[in-house]
Amino acid sequence: MWFFIALHTVVAQPEKPVESKITQVTVFLNKAQVTREATAKLDPGKTSIVITGLTSMLETESVQAAGKGNFVILGISHRQNFLSELNIPKGLKVVRDSIEYCRRQLALEQSQKEILSREEQMLLSNQRIGGANQNLTVAELKAMADFFRSRLGEIVTARMKIDERIKNLNTKIARLNRQANEMNDLYTRNTSEIVINVSADEATNADLTISYVVNNAGWSPQYDLRATNTKSPVQLSYKAIVFQATGEEWKNVKLKLSTSNPSQGGLKPELNTWNIDFYTPMAYQYRDMRKAQAAAAPAQRAAGEDLEEADLMDSTAKASMLSDFVSAVQTTLNVEFDIALR
Repeated sequence: MWFFIALHTVVAQPEKPVESKITQVTVFLNKAQVTREATAKLDPGKTSIVITGLTSMLETESVQAAGKGNFVILGISHRQNFLSELNIPKGLKVVRDSIEYCRRQLALEQSQKEILSREEQMLLSNQRIGGANQNLTVAELKAMADFFRSRLGEIVTARMKIDERIKNLNTKIARLNRQANEMNDLYTRNTSEIVINVSADEATNADLTISYVVNNAGWSPQYDLRATNTKSPVQLSYKAIVFQATGEEWKNVKLKLSTSNPSQGGLKPELNTWNIDFYTPMAYQYRDMRKAQAAAAPAQRAAGEDLEEADLMDSTAKASMLSDFVSAVQTTLNVEFDIALR
C-alpha cells in the first residue's frame, strides 16, 4: 500500500517598510480623513508594503488604498507595532540623541573635575619641601611657593568653570527630558501600521494613495461680528477653529473643512412633534437706560467718526485674508470649505 503525502511550504511574504507623506486632510466636525501618498519599488512576486508611523487613533474599517502601476492589490490590513524604531518620531529621536550627548559631556566634565581634585590633594599632601637636614635658599622657597600658589589657583579656577558647565548641562538635560516626556506621547500614538499586500509580475514602481479616518480631530464654527459705526453695515465673519490631537503632524497639507459626519448615515432624520406656546410680553423699566444711552451718544458718535476715518485711511493698505482663498461647495447633505492655500 502506497501513501502519498502532500507537503505545503508556507513562505512569508517579504515586508517592505515605506514612509508616506500626508498630502490632504478633510476635517469633519468631530473627525478627520487623512490622505497619504507613498512610493515603493516592487520586486516580482508578492510583497507586503508596510506604511509605518501612523497614528493609533485611526479607524480600522475606514482604511482605503489605491495605486498606480503594473501591480495588483491583494488585500489591506491594519496592525499595531510598539517595538519598531521606525515608529519613533524624528523629533523625538533628535531629542534623545541630544540627551545622550549631554550626558556624555556631563560625564567628561565630572571626570575632569575629579582629576583636578586629586591633583589638589596630591599638592596639599606634599607640602613639606626638602629633607630634614636640607636647607633651601630664599629663591628656592619663593619658587616653590609661587608654584603652589599658581597651580592651586589654576585648579580652583578650572574647577569653578567645570562646575558652571556641569550646572548648564544639568539644566539642559532637565529641559530635554521634559520635552522628551511630552513627545513620548507621540511615540505611544504613532505605532500604527497599514499593510498592503500586492503582487507584481515584474519589477515595477508603485504609487500608492492611502486614506483613513482618525479621531481626536475636528473643527467648530466661530462668528466674528464687527460694526464700524452706526451708519455702516455690520460685518459678519464666519471662522473655523480647527483642532487635532492625533499625534501626526499636518504640515503643508491641502486642508478641507466639511460639515458632514462620516459615521452618520444619509437617511433623513425622524422629526418629532414640537409643542409651542404663546409668548407673554413683560414690561421693563427702561427709562434710566434711555437716559444713559442719550448721555453716551455724543462720545459714541465721535468714536464712530474716528473709526470711520481710520478705516478710510487704511483701506489702501489692506492685505489679502485667508478667507479670500476659501471656496464653499454646498451639496444636498453638507457644505465643504475648500482652502486653496496649503
